[in-house]
Amino acid sequence: MCLPPFTFIILRLGSLVLLLLPLGFTYDPVDSQSYCQRNATAQTGMSARLFCCLAIYNSDLTISWVRQRDLVILSHGTTVFTSDSRVKAVHHPKLGIWELRLGLAGEEDSGSYQCQSNAEPKQEWMVNLQVKETRAEIAGPKEIYLKSGSQLNLMCRVNLGPDGPDQHFRENGVLHWFQNQRLIDPVISNHSRVHTSSTLGRQYKGWLSIERTSPGDSGNYSCVPSYTTPDWVYVHIIKDESGPAELHDGNSPQTSSSFKFHNLPRFVPVLVWMLSAL
Repeated sequence: MCLPPFTFIILRLGSLVLLLLPLGFTYDPVDSQSYCQRNATAQTGMSARLFCCLAIYNSDLTISWVRQRDLVILSHGTTVFTSDSRVKAVHHPKLGIWELRLGLAGEEDSGSYQCQSNAEPKQEWMVNLQVKETRAEIAGPKEIYLKSGSQLNLMCRVNLGPDGPDQHFRENGVLHWFQNQRLIDPVISNHSRVHTSSTLGRQYKGWLSIERTSPGDSGNYSCVPSYTTPDWVYVHIIKDESGPAELHDGNSPQTSSSFKFHNLPRFVPVLVWMLSAL
């Protein structure tokens, strides 16, 4: 028996009434506010997820994804037609949603992506993707001045976006510290004064602590997390107490144009006394 679209069949079995729906009809579609967005954002190094909602009312539809900048067909159904291993087409049959997933997204992936149905009349759904740069940030000023013997404490954080890290980042992400392009590894170097730690939540945070600093600890310190633009600070460890040794945490040196008597040579007071006696 051939039924027109969205025809319902009511079957009565004694006191039991059944409502039969045609094959491919989804009675309770997903919340369009949650998934069916025409604008998507992602962070570099994370997965970009684009959702096509053409099939939420008809799960028989098969979807193709097309990248608009070069009109390349990326997938049809769950079959991927590109050699880019980052691209995956995922079907969520219970939701009636087709997903295009781009792993390790880069800023060059930004642009428009179109999903198309395989049924007549043709239907299209456009999603605009914006990939934002993921940047590390070391808290505090770019230049830090410390007296020799002080403790250096640095904290680095990475904003991973509103969704936080994806599964790949959770399994593979690391955060390294470098001094003058040399990896700081307390285990390998066996330095008991050097300590590092990190935590991964919606933000990736790392800490570096160096006890009893000496002038040899001066230099460029870089925070380099995975899939992230690194950040750096320059640390000055001052041995004596003159000049910048009085500075801490990157404050600029205080200079004065006033004339200070204690900077005069020792013979000057004697010369002043001799002149006054004349």
